[in-house]
Amino acid sequence: MVGSLNVYAQDQDVFGEHALRLGSAFAAPAAVSVYNTQLLVAAQERAEQLQRALTSRKTIDQAIGIIRGRTGGTEEDAFNRLKRISQTENTRLAAVAERFVAETVRRARERHSSASGV
Repeated sequence: MVGSLNVYAQDQDVFGEHALRLGSAFAAPAAVSVYNTQLLVAAQERAEQLQRALTSRKTIDQAIGIIRGRTGGTEEDAFNRLKRISQTENTRLAAVAERFVAETVRRARERHSSASGV
């Protein structure tokens, strides 16, 4: 069941066979419309979740690359390090990776600007 159709009247027994046929004729397309809207909303939400996951994955991969570059460790070791930090801080893995990448970029810019005398 997708929904219901409620019809009200001020008097009793005012809806005859014709009104029932009209209500039934209206109910089926209305139910299909409601169901299609539910499917569309679910699909949009899923697409947004997937987009966020792709964005998060990109940042996580960048953080893994930075850790590997610093430690010479494996991808798995770097991921496990991020995961441990995430669990210790009770923070989403993507947020830990974002912070890690941002801090690395900030430090690199500082080194670059002090090396170039800016």
